Amino acid sequence: MLNIFPSAHMLIILITTVFPLVSAKWHFNTSETSSSANAVALLTWKASLESESKLLLSSWKNTSTSPCHWDCIRCDKLGRVTDMNISYYRIKGTLHHLDFSSFSYLLKIDFFDNSLYGTLPTNIFNLSRLSHLDLGSNDFSGTVPPEIGNLSSLSILYLDDNKFSGHIPQEIGTLNSLKGLVLSQNTFIGSIPTSFGNLTNLESLYLHTNSISGSIPKEIGMLSSLKLLDLSGNTFIGSIPTSFGNLTNLESLSLHNNSLSGSIPQEISSLTRLMEVQLAENSLMGEIPTSIGDSGNLHLLTLHYNRLSGPIPSSIGNSTKLKRLYLYENGLYGPIPPSFGNLKSLVDMRLFSNKLTGSLPVELENITNWKMFHLADNNFTGHLPHNVCLGGFLTELSVQNNRFIGGIPRSLKNCPKLSRVRLNNNKLSGKISEVFGVYSYLDYIDLSHNELYWKAVIKMGPLW
Repeated sequence: MLNIFPSAHMLIILITTVFPLVSAKWHFNTSETSSSANAVALLTWKASLESESKLLLSSWKNTSTSPCHWDCIRCDKLGRVTDMNISYYRIKGTLHHLDFSSFSYLLKIDFFDNSLYGTLPTNIFNLSRLSHLDLGSNDFSGTVPPEIGNLSSLSILYLDDNKFSGHIPQEIGTLNSLKGLVLSQNTFIGSIPTSFGNLTNLESLYLHTNSISGSIPKEIGMLSSLKLLDLSGNTFIGSIPTSFGNLTNLESLSLHNNSLSGSIPQEISSLTRLMEVQLAENSLMGEIPTSIGDSGNLHLLTLHYNRLSGPIPSSIGNSTKLKRLYLYENGLYGPIPPSFGNLKSLVDMRLFSNKLTGSLPVELENITNWKMFHLADNNFTGHLPHNVCLGGFLTELSVQNNRFIGGIPRSLKNCPKLSRVRLNNNKLSGKISEVFGVYSYLDYIDLSHNELYWKAVIKMGPLW
């Protein structure tokens, strides 16, 4: 009897030899089809762009060549487009003629710094594999739709420096893989979604220069991986959440230019990795936390234009890497701590318009690389530092409206970059010509209301 059914052995041979050939052929045909569809989609989009933009994409020519060989396009081993990088090309047009549904294997879109405009096309939100979306520095407008939450693989979302408006979608808070979220320099309104507290992998959050309002949600303090936080240039009210003390990896905190009130939380002092703290231009009150400089890692501390009072904490002197210190336009009182002599990296100190008193600590002579030295409108007494321009970098010296005595620092004689000097309304004395040199960049100087003179005074006896 003839057996028309294959044996088990023959089935194994069929499976191990024939099926892989069929599978390989299927993969080849699929990738070839995908590559062709990608080419058509890209050329269709190119045709919709303005004429000068088309010239910039001259390698995008015809569907007979694989787009994998075109400028700005990258593919995987099977010839499927995975990466579109057209940053800095100044392309002008919209995205509405780019069929994103043809790019199901797309991992990265980088269209940073072009002249793209219009709203975001809906089909871009179906790219389930997309991990990097950078549309920053363009002219996109309209709202960011809730469908953005469909991009579940996103680790980078940069929509900064556009004209987006409306509310920030709550759905962004479902993108658990996000590491970088930049929505700054738009016109977003409303509050920060509390769902952002779910973004536990987030390392950088930039929402600055928008019209976001309300209080800063305490849920931001749950972002344990956060390193960079910039909420400046909005209209936030209320206090700085004490939950920020949980941000143990935070390196930069920027909350300046808002309408925040209350005191600076002591918890911020426990963030040992902080290098930049910018809380200026708010309505913060109370004293500066006494331990704010204990970590020793601060490079920048700006607390100006607030309503702070009390003494300057001596712990700031522990921040030996500090380069810029802005405490001006507050109600601080008392002397400059002698610990400031440890700040040998300090180049820019602005303490003007406070109620500070006493003589300057002699330890300030340890700081020799000043660029900006502003102590105006206080009640300081004693002498100015002799070494204020020892390094030759000083450009601005403003100490007017104090009660300084003695001579003008002789280090000003060799201070080639000096551009602005205000010593007026003090009790300084001595001969002007002995302490000043020749300055190519000097555009303003005021020495009035002191006890200075230009030429030597010659006392003459009677002529007969």
